[in-house]
Amino acid sequence: TSSAAITITLPSTSKVHDGQFFVIKDEGGAAGTNNVTITTSDNTLIDGNASVLLETNYAAINLYYNGASWFVY
Repeated sequence: TSSAAITITLPSTSKVHDGQFFVIKDEGGAAGTNNVTITTSDNTLIDGNASVLLETNYAAINLYYNGASWFVY
């Protein structure tokens, strides 16, 4: 995130197993300026939302898929 805001798209749920999880981390430490947007590729929701935003430097998010939706844990 050091040069521009980015969007990360989670893989299609047809390619993800129930219970699978992902960790997304702003290792560059610039999410406060260059936000990281996380979206889904097939209109599934993340905690009931179409996307989530990392907007704090060095922020991280843990996501898991339960077979129907993505959740933050």
